[in-house]
Amino acid sequence: LLSRQLERQGSQVTIAKLDRVLDTLAAMPCDLILLEIGRTGSGLQVLAQLKQGEWRHIPVLILAAPDRMDLVLRGIEIGAADYLTKPFQSVLLQTKIAACLELQRRQGRDESFDRLFENAPVGVYQATVTGCYRRVNPALVELLGYPDAATLMAMVTDIADRIYVDRNRYADFKTMLAEHDR
Repeated sequence: LLSRQLERQGSQVTIAKLDRVLDTLAAMPCDLILLEIGRTGSGLQVLAQLKQGEWRHIPVLILAAPDRMDLVLRGIEIGAADYLTKPFQSVLLQTKIAACLELQRRQGRDESFDRLFENAPVGVYQATVTGCYRRVNPALVELLGYPDAATLMAMVTDIADRIYVDRNRYADFKTMLAEHDR
């Protein structure tokens, strides 16, 4: 019933038993995995394998009985993108699938964002009081679309005007920057 519903919504569906999921994925690419975790939680082992292997980037939507929220929580901890409890309405299924697919679509685009924040301890950028970049994180260069750090630092010379501060306190802010720039 579920596969017919998904096919009517325009999805290509492949069904695999739990012990064949990894073999099935190796044979064909997919954008989303619907994984029934079962009453005993047997699907959680498969989920753990998926999230540790080459398929970790594929969103997994887990299906569970409503009285097994403990298994759902463990599934989310392991890395499932979302869950549905059975029985569910087709509109809810459609919405959750669309959200998971959107998550996957954004994942590639947001990798540069992720690298930017992973590198945040070394700083996103350093600037002078006058608004010129002194140093920039390579992830920021990529995120802003410049070919290299030198080009970004040469072309953008007015970041002081772009900092979001209260215009009434701008002089205080500039004084504080000047004191810390020494």
